[in-house]
Amino acid sequence: MKIGFDIRVLSTGRITGIEEYTLELAKHLSIFDTKNVFTFYYNSATPLKDLFFKDKNVVCGKTPNRLLELSFKFISRPYIDELVPCDLFFSPHFLLTPLKSTQRILTVHDLSFLRFPEFFSLKHRFWLNFMEIKKQIKRAEKIVTPSNCTKNDLITLLGVPEEKIERIYHGINPIFTQHYEKEDLKQFKEKHGLPERYILYLGTIEPRKNITTLIKAFELLSDEFPDVSLVLAGNLGWLFEQCLRTINTSKYKDKIILTRISSEDRPKLYQAAEVFVYPSFFEGFGFQPLEAQYSHIPVIASNRSSLPEILGGSALLIDPYNRLDIADAIRIVLKEEKTRNILIRKGRENAVQFNWSSAAKHYIKLFASLS
Repeated sequence: MKIGFDIRVLSTGRITGIEEYTLELAKHLSIFDTKNVFTFYYNSATPLKDLFFKDKNVVCGKTPNRLLELSFKFISRPYIDELVPCDLFFSPHFLLTPLKSTQRILTVHDLSFLRFPEFFSLKHRFWLNFMEIKKQIKRAEKIVTPSNCTKNDLITLLGVPEEKIERIYHGINPIFTQHYEKEDLKQFKEKHGLPERYILYLGTIEPRKNITTLIKAFELLSDEFPDVSLVLAGNLGWLFEQCLRTINTSKYKDKIILTRISSEDRPKLYQAAEVFVYPSFFEGFGFQPLEAQYSHIPVIASNRSSLPEILGGSALLIDPYNRLDIADAIRIVLKEEKTRNILIRKGRENAVQFNWSSAAKHYIKLFASLS
């Protein structure tokens, strides 16, 4: 079977959760799928940077993306399955995708824009409306979700038939299995100006991630643990100014570090931390807590959305609206060595269940069901 695989999300060169999912799935399908032939569809004047696609079958359009999206939106042309002749088209994200007759599989990562519209800017909400997501979901032959949480949201919020949805968990990048010696971690911290001991948050700096409450929880602990800092690592997102104001007005602002770390250094960032805290209000999956578990550090995470499903009893789950609850969980991990070790062991056992090899094999079965 000829399968078109949409990799337009990689056109920015930025790697967040959806981009990483697209790239890792493409790589592992190329390893495990020996029956189907993939053509990767890409549209950008900028050459694709990832070397993985260098010797792959890639169709690259040269129409400016904004112009192409307007054409897709208002005249539903050109048909992508005429640009990329295929029997099946796979979309890892809901970009506009006019197809003449080809079946489509669409991944829906989460419905946070329906659950929490206040966490999205007017520009982002306009884009989501422009993409006609509900119409895309209705027209797709199959919907893939990375969690039962998102699957249930599709059923309850949009009335999608359960039999149309396939839940396939994401994998975690094998880079996080690499172990670093203490000297390597010491040099890493010196290079990036990081403290000897720190609580870590890694992710976009935006309201949905609930960083302000994490800072308030840290303030409750700071006098009790004077040698422990808070490191907030990630790109600045929408309304990041709220977080900056909270930092700048904090009594403990000198112990709160806002930084960005390259993808290559993320394993070291995790391994050098005392604990990873992820108090997000809503996640369709949650790569970072699993990456932290792979990296042998204890995890504290929100008890909302998909996180209890993904983490189960391998992490301390907290009420994201309650700074006292977050502070108590951090205190337990910092003070109780036995609990810390149990979380590290259970975390590792949990994380290894999420791998791209298993995910790719599940997708291959899904493709075969539509042949």
